[in-house]
Amino acid sequence: MYAEIQKLKKLGYKKQRAGRELNIDSKTVRKYWDMSEDEYAEYYLSTRERTKIMNQYRDYVLEKLRTYPEITSAIIYDNLREEFIDFAPSYRTVRLYVLP
Repeated sequence: MYAEIQKLKKLGYKKQRAGRELNIDSKTVRKYWDMSEDEYAEYYLSTRERTKIMNQYRDYVLEKLRTYPEITSAIIYDNLREEFIDFAPSYRTVRLYVLP
């Protein structure tokens, strides 16, 4: 995507026309338009290394699921809130994490 946008920029396209040509949102074009190759490489690496907010609770959730195979995500959410004082994820986050 970045390379295509930069190619159109060098050809003299305007941002809006480049977006239409590539069939992408103009916000995406604006994000990459003035980015250098080094900035893009740094941005790309930072997005590849995302961590899930629930990863720190993985062992706890797996233990609950192994011990109680019929447990619901609502019960796991309640248990997490009781067990970990600093627990911040929403119920929806827990539900999506528990889904197979």
